[in-house]
Amino acid sequence: MKSALFKTSFFVFICVCGFSWGYFSPNKKINKLEMSSQDPSSTNSFDVLPCPTEQEYAELAARVSLKIPDGPAVCDSSYRAKIGKALLYMTRLKMNPPATWLSDVQPDFADLLSFVAKNSRHMDLDLDQAGSIAYNNTVEQKIYIGAYFFGMDPLSAISTLIHEARHSVKTASGHVQCEGGDIPRSQGGCDQAFEITAKDAGAYSYEVLWMSGLGLYGLNIPEADREFLKSSALTTLATRFNEIPAELAKKADVLMALNKQGDLLIVDPVTKKFSPVKIKFPFAEEKISRIEFSFRTSGVMIFTNQGHLYSWTFRSGLQFYNDGVIPASMPIHDASRIMLPGSNNRTTFTVQTDNNTYMMASLPQGRTKMEMVKILSDEDMKKAPQFRRYFLAQYGDSIFLTEAGELYMLTHEIVADPMFKKAEGLQDPQGWQQGTGGVIYEDLILLNKSGALKIAESHYQEIDDNTSITTYTMKEKDFRIPGRGVKYFQGLKYEAQMNDRGDMYLRKYGTTEQLEVKGNEIVDFTIIHNPVLGRSVVPR
Repeated sequence: MKSALFKTSFFVFICVCGFSWGYFSPNKKINKLEMSSQDPSSTNSFDVLPCPTEQEYAELAARVSLKIPDGPAVCDSSYRAKIGKALLYMTRLKMNPPATWLSDVQPDFADLLSFVAKNSRHMDLDLDQAGSIAYNNTVEQKIYIGAYFFGMDPLSAISTLIHEARHSVKTASGHVQCEGGDIPRSQGGCDQAFEITAKDAGAYSYEVLWMSGLGLYGLNIPEADREFLKSSALTTLATRFNEIPAELAKKADVLMALNKQGDLLIVDPVTKKFSPVKIKFPFAEEKISRIEFSFRTSGVMIFTNQGHLYSWTFRSGLQFYNDGVIPASMPIHDASRIMLPGSNNRTTFTVQTDNNTYMMASLPQGRTKMEMVKILSDEDMKKAPQFRRYFLAQYGDSIFLTEAGELYMLTHEIVADPMFKKAEGLQDPQGWQQGTGGVIYEDLILLNKSGALKIAESHYQEIDDNTSITTYTMKEKDFRIPGRGVKYFQGLKYEAQMNDRGDMYLRKYGTTEQLEVKGNEIVDFTIIHNPVLGRSVVPR
């Protein structure tokens, strides 16, 4: 490992942002974690940012070769106004790091407009790219701002411009297909490795470095925005790289459980200790009804008895999931990333709400705020059975289970009738109750209603240049537990099952020895990935 990679405060950043809590850490202090609230002084909102004067706007646009969008010169939420606000904000985002902190990268972050200008010959809008934040035509070195840019907060939007400008650097590594994270199997969605030099660092690396640097050393940055920057940097670090240096990449499985009373618990399978997490919901009489792993935050995705969806992590506490986009009035019954028809190797976060309806966040044409839209037409959903659970599995297959335990797959084709097809070879006489694609969606593991755990084997046959057939067979997975299994899940190093009595069994991959955890009236569990450092770090 390169020693230069950890100069001075990047280690401090990792520690400050909560890279603590090893696996099975019963003696660590549990912080009181409640609903996070935004500091009133936060400037990370287009609603509070000032607009430049027309003269300032013209000068800013000239610096980055921006074609100013048409429209009246008013300070509102229009495309024209938001781009002007973002450019002016970029001139005010300054940091003062130690000279030893990434000395070859610092000049790029000292003047953001100059950095964008030297890596882009032209900047313009491309609102036809409704699902794009921004993209760089690297052949011509032109940055185009997509519709999604206007649905983001300013700091995230600016980090995207830094990301796109970095693509013009010929020595910077390009994007590859994601192996895991929150957008698994998405082509071009990740960097292969996390780098920190001005020569090698890819676009996502530059985002992480800028966000962490501004969070640590930013001048006149409100505390709420510092926390946002550091948390965003950690989230990107955890989800947008297939490889990162060992000290940063080290993560530990943490077993989380839910008891009959609705308490969220941290579980140590060795000492059998249950440590409660103090959570304060914003609504009266609200309780946790179910928990799952949140691939976006590497924490817990929380479903409640009032139909709300939250996420919880050690570093951020409890937060609404996709706050500001998913209305509090929309009941959420399930949620998962899936591959939508015709999505071309990109996955999308979706939620299931009432009446067998599935929704995703989208930015309607001509709007500047995200809205929830249906992933399929009402006509398509009328032909589909009522589904109970859904998840992403091997080969980007989106799996949907009915209440009776039948398994359906959402088609990969844009046009198909019906859109959901009952998969031959993947049915079970007892019916399926739960399933998972594994920690990086390379498998299809299913638990039937009798508690038998099985794994699917696929067989691909190419008929001709345009036709292929995939058939499936099921075999029993060698992980038996006492009682009837009701849930199975995989962590990074451990896999776990729970039976109908609430007893949990963990075992390390490649072994048969099981850790048994009983008691506390457990009704649900998941395994989250908590980043840790392998040793104490002292700033040099």
